Order: sequence, then C-alpha cells, then structure tokens
Amino acid sequence: DARDACGLSRRTRRPSSGANCRARERRAGVLRTSMESAAAPDYAADLLAQLTLRNQRHVHAFEELVQGYTAQLRQGQELRVQVARLEQEKAHQEQRERELLVKLSHSEEAAALGEEAAEAKEKASQLQQELTSTYKDKADISQELLVTTKELQEAKEELAVREDAQKGAEAKIRELNDRVEELSQVVDTERAAVAAVSYELDNAQANLREAIERKGELEKENERLVEQLVSEKHKVAEAFNQANELVESAQRQQQANNTFAASAELAMSGRIDPSLHGTFTSDAYSGLPTAPLHVVAAHEGECRTVCAGMTSGLIFTGGVDKHVKLWDMRSAAPKGKLTGSVSTLQYIDLSADERLLIGACSDNTIRLWNIESGRVVHTLTGHIEKVSCARISSLNSKRAVSAGADRCIKLWDLSRGYCTRTLLFASNCQALTFMPQDRMLCSAHFDGSLRFWDTSTGEIVREISNLHEQQICSVKLSPDRTQVLTCSRDHTLKLVDIQTFDVVATLAAPAFKVGTSWTSGSISLCGGFVAAGGEEGTVYVWDVKTQRLKSSLSGAHNAAIGACCWGSMGSPLVTTDKAGAMVIWQ
Repeated sequence: DARDACGLSRRTRRPSSGANCRARERRAGVLRTSMESAAAPDYAADLLAQLTLRNQRHVHAFEELVQGYTAQLRQGQELRVQVARLEQEKAHQEQRERELLVKLSHSEEAAALGEEAAEAKEKASQLQQELTSTYKDKADISQELLVTTKELQEAKEELAVREDAQKGAEAKIRELNDRVEELSQVVDTERAAVAAVSYELDNAQANLREAIERKGELEKENERLVEQLVSEKHKVAEAFNQANELVESAQRQQQANNTFAASAELAMSGRIDPSLHGTFTSDAYSGLPTAPLHVVAAHEGECRTVCAGMTSGLIFTGGVDKHVKLWDMRSAAPKGKLTGSVSTLQYIDLSADERLLIGACSDNTIRLWNIESGRVVHTLTGHIEKVSCARISSLNSKRAVSAGADRCIKLWDLSRGYCTRTLLFASNCQALTFMPQDRMLCSAHFDGSLRFWDTSTGEIVREISNLHEQQICSVKLSPDRTQVLTCSRDHTLKLVDIQTFDVVATLAAPAFKVGTSWTSGSISLCGGFVAAGGEEGTVYVWDVKTQRLKSSLSGAHNAAIGACCWGSMGSPLVTTDKAGAMVIWQ
C-alpha cells in the first residue's frame, strides 16, 4: 500500500540532511505552538483569579461581564488548540506530500503513488479549508476578545471611580463618626446642664408658688389699705378743693386789682394814647374785636406762635426765620428780638413773672431765654424729633414741660436744665398745658384724643378718646382754670370741663376751616368769647354761652391764620398768619 511504499522508499533512499533540518524545525515550531496553546489556559486562569480577588466586593456589578469574558477566553483557548492541531496535521501532510513527491520523482512507481498523492492533496485542501475556517473563527473570537477587553477596561475604570468614591465616602463616614462623638459629648454636657436647670426650675417654681400665695395675701391687704387710702384721699381732696377755690378766688381778685391799678397809673401819667382811649379800658376786654388796629409784617415766612405779656405790655412772636420778636402791644413797634435758635420756632411761652421765655424748636431742642438780657439760659436736649410744644408752669417758673414728634412728653427742671421725667404714648402730641396746681398735664394728640396725666406718677388718669374726628392742633387752659379749649383739623373747637371731663361747648361755623397743623384758639379774659383764625384769613369769634358765631373779621390777613392770643385785661386780640403778618385788633 502507500504507507508500505513510503516505507520502502524511506528504506531504499534517505532524505537529505537539509530536509531533515527543515523537518526538525517544523516539528519544533509545532511543539512551541502546542506549548503556547497549552500555556494559554494557565495565564487566563491566573488573570481571572486576580480579577476575582480584586473585584470580590463588586462581583454582582461585573459578574455577567466577567463570565462572558471567561467564556470567550475558554473558547479562544479551544480554537487555538484546534488550530495548533490542524497546523500540525497540515505540516505532517505537507511533509508526506514532499516525501511522496520525492519518491515519485525517483521511483518507477510514480503512477501508483499519484493516486495517493491526489488523495493527500485533497485531504490537504480540506485541511486548508478547515484551517481557513478556523482562522476566520479565530479572527471573530479575537474581535470579540477586543470588545470584551475594552468593556473590561471600562469596567476597571468604573471600578476605580467607584473605589475612589467609596474611599471618599469612608473618609466622610469617619468624619461623621468623629462629629457624632463630639456631638454626643455635647449632648451629654447639655443633658447635665438641663438636669441642673430643671432642678433650679423646680426650686424656682416652688418659690414662685410661695410668692403667689404671698402675693394673694398682700393683694388682699393692699385692697383693704387702698380702700382706706381712697377714703382718706376723698376727705383730703374735698378739703383741698375748698382751700383751692378760696385761693384761686383771692388770686383772681388780686390780679384784677393789680391790673386796674396799673391801668389807672398809666392813665394818670398820660402815657395812654388818647386815640386808643377805650381800647385798653376795663370794659374793652369784655367786648368783641371790631377792626384791625395794626398790621405788621412780623416775620420772613410763616409766623407760627404768639403770646402776650400780662403786665409788660409786650407781644412775643416766633416763626420759621428762627427769631423771637418783641412788639409793643399799643403801637406794634418792634422792641427787640431773641436770637440763638438755629431752626423754626414751633411754640413759645412766657413764665408768670415774664422774665423767661421758652421756645420749642424743630431741631429737637428747647431753648430758654432770659428776656431782660436776651441770652439763652439753657438749650434742653433729649427729644429725638422736632419739639412741637413747650410750656412753663404758671406756679413755678423753674418747671416746664415739652412734647415732641418722638411720642414723648418730658418734664424739666429749668434751674438745672435737667429732664426729671419722660412720659411715653402711642400717638403724636401736638400741644399740651399744665392743669391747676401743676398736678396734672393735659395733652392733645394726633388721634383726636385728649389725655390727662398725673405728673407725680407719670400715669394717665383720664383719657377722652376720639374727642375730635381728626388731629388736635392746640389745647389751652381757660383764664378761670376750669376748662380747656381744643382746636382740631376737623374744623371745630371744643371746651372741656376739667372736673367732669365733659364737653360743655362745641364751636363751629360753615365757613370756618382750620388751615394749619398749629392753628390755635384763644379765650378772652372774661371767658365769654373764643377766637380762632381760618384758612382763608378770616378771624372768627364765638359767644361761649350761646355757642354761636358772634362775628367774623376779614381783610387784614392774606393767608391762613395760625396762632392767636388774648392777653391780659384790656389787651387786644393778636393773630398771625402763614405769610408772617401780625394783626393787633381793636
């Protein structure tokens, strides 16, 4: 057969040494390929083991990917073994083919060997096809292996990112654990403190209960004492009221006697102008003003406040030009001015002895002047907004009161320039005045209410709410010191009895309109008439008894009238307006 023929040929003719070398080299190559194929599974298994150990905490995340990769490696290993086997068979067939070709070239039996060579060639062709198919499968597997390797690399990178995140999370957890320990210590400390406070609180509550019980006992005792005190006060008040009435009656009689004596002395000395005879007589003060006697341009800009001396025969005015000006009541001649204010004079008031004059200024201060020297005695500070009103006590020239837009009323000791008490309230106070005996104050407010204060305690003793529908611009005490007169932006004036706190008169007129926030009314010395100025420049005079308009005087003012005052017995009515004019009426 062919094998025997090959064997005979091998025995009859040895191949050349070059052929043997080539055969040995082929066998060595096949052996190396087989060894490499055999070593490949060990390398894959080792790589898989290392990946498994490293990624043991992430098995579930990459398990499917690793299993697929392992299957691909196993399949690639099997294909490499198969390729190695096929290459070995191919080399063996090529060797046999070369041997057969050598035998055919040197033997007469070439024809017989041709059939075997053809079969071997056919078999070699089949093996070549199988090898080609194997190479193709190997290429596909290599491609899949590359894709798998890429996915594995991405998985490694993701794993690295996750490991970094895990390390950061572990560091954060350690920090949080440290913080938890610190907070635990703080909580323990706070719990200890709370326990101590709870103990103290229990003690305090026990003390409080004892104090409440003691308070109840004291309140009962206090009620009994208050009832007893009120009873005693009523008795004392009745006695004081009787004494006050006697004193006030004597004072009014003495004042009237002094005024008549002064008028008589002036008349005998010939210093009264005959042309004004009757204007300043004892009967003049009870009559009505009839016509303007003097019209004077008193100030540059608004003239906001005016007051008249009871015995000096002087009129004092103040305005936005920062000056207090003095005028002769008979001739309206200027008698000087008081300087020192750096802002608008909102209100001025004279002391009872007419030696001091106080002024409320819009720069949040109150200034006190000595009229004889013309110098500022004190600049009182304490208000934080403009001062709207300031008054001097008629019984004690060392005592004054002021009110400002800062919702404060302040009591002052003028001998020291010191604030002795501050009263707080919710609504702005535009004006105020001392009550008889200086024991109370009466304040007029933006909310239309009138409030009465106890100067010794600083408490409100009575409040007349909504006396007016709009803000109250001024409040003045009547000459007989039994009533107060208010003027409001609701275009009415009201007289209130300070004993009963009842409204005894409401004065109004169809044409009367209050034109400024500082418009004030004035009561005549006899108490029978009330005068006030309107926004159109007309002076209105009412009869208090009938509460009817008695007269209206126009033509002297060309602007809204603000302040007005009736001075002492025999002195005329004085009015001022927003244009700075002052009118003395006869």
